[in-house]
Amino acid sequence: MHPGQEFTLEVKVFQADSKFNAFDAEVDFNPARLTNVPLSPIDSQVGPLMLPGPPCGAPFHRFVQHPSALEIHVGILCNQTFVTGPGVIYRIKFRASSTDTGTTVVSFGPAPSTAFFDSRRDARARDALGHRGGHQHGHRGERSQSRPVLDGVAAAEPEVDGRPGRFGFTLPRAGTVELDLFDAGGRVVGHVERRSFGAGPHAVELPANDLSAGTYFARMTTGWGESQWKRWVVLR
Repeated sequence: MHPGQEFTLEVKVFQADSKFNAFDAEVDFNPARLTNVPLSPIDSQVGPLMLPGPPCGAPFHRFVQHPSALEIHVGILCNQTFVTGPGVIYRIKFRASSTDTGTTVVSFGPAPSTAFFDSRRDARARDALGHRGGHQHGHRGERSQSRPVLDGVAAAEPEVDGRPGRFGFTLPRAGTVELDLFDAGGRVVGHVERRSFGAGPHAVELPANDLSAGTYFARMTTGWGESQWKRWVVLR
């Protein structure tokens, strides 16, 4: 990245697959390196795939900014209307720090904080979409305390400051953890051997300085058989 550089990330579906009518995402970033720049008007962040057109009206859109994360909720409020791929779901604009250069990461939280789903069948969607209408967007100083977890393993957070990526995680009890980093083609490009950790928060380093710009996926596997994935977008 260059100081002050602005760029837009697009969330895309690359091929037709299961139908859906709602999309949730949690996007984590380093606020010392990046600033979110909401598009104007704010609803222009919604991609064309989530705009089916007449007779459907405007989709539900909720966008919440936190100091180091964004919450995104988009749903098509139109009876029996679904979409599939390919197409753009959402756009997110960032500005790099005016004094800093190097590598940083924008990551997408694991399921269920990031998911494509059928709002008629999903309890989260009924709560998010069924009791609200139209567009909502806002700003909060702190992230919600009800952040989803995966089977008791708190959502892992990558932190990259131009140094090797620090992959943070919290364990509900003592056990072993193994970490792997994959590129978009499924090749392993980083690995941390299985190690024992006590209960509580921890951080280990994954290689980031030698990675090309692009999308990567980190997988944390615990000794009791649970796995969690985190998506990384490496920017240079």
